[in-house]
Amino acid sequence: MSFIPKGIKLNLSDGATVFTEVVTDEDDAHTSLYVLLEDMIQRRNMLVGFATEWNLCRSGTAGLDHPIVMLKFYTELGCILVRLKPGAGSVSPSLRQFMAFKDAIFAGVHIKEDLEKLRREYGIVVGNAVELSELAAAVMRKPALAAYGARELAGKVGNRKKKELDPKPMTVIWSNWCEGALSMEQIESATVDAYAAYRVGETMFSCGS
Repeated sequence: MSFIPKGIKLNLSDGATVFTEVVTDEDDAHTSLYVLLEDMIQRRNMLVGFATEWNLCRSGTAGLDHPIVMLKFYTELGCILVRLKPGAGSVSPSLRQFMAFKDAIFAGVHIKEDLEKLRREYGIVVGNAVELSELAAAVMRKPALAAYGARELAGKVGNRKKKELDPKPMTVIWSNWCEGALSMEQIESATVDAYAAYRVGETMFSCGS
């Protein structure tokens, strides 16, 4: 079942099928995040694959370089990409509440700076975040894993039955994430980032159970 009537069906390189919604409107954000959280509670799976996108095309205001312009969330139900506008006043209460919910586990790779930037730029405080690069290095007893990105880490510690995820294209990394409609390449790449974090988190928490 897809919770996204307007969602885009994506077939990822490892064989997974994901429905993704790009959210820019506050009402849409409220509805999508509410349904996402309800589904997480019903499934009793509070893991959220979490990633961000910075605007590398220009610096932010007040001396803040490269502001965060997108949040990426992946759960068993699908993926939501929330586009952000500069300024703490632009963030919807629904988004703040979702990210502050302490029963949800926002698991990402190399997200420490992201968390600080979200707090500083938007006043968003994440209630329960897990840095997967450090966790994987500790659980697997392989310090080198701390250096890998989400997609590479998913290939190293994720489900061995799944295929490798394609690397992130350089054309997407340096594209404009702030203005205009997103391309299909951008949407798929953003989805893979959050999905890869989820794959790693799923493996790490199963190791600890």
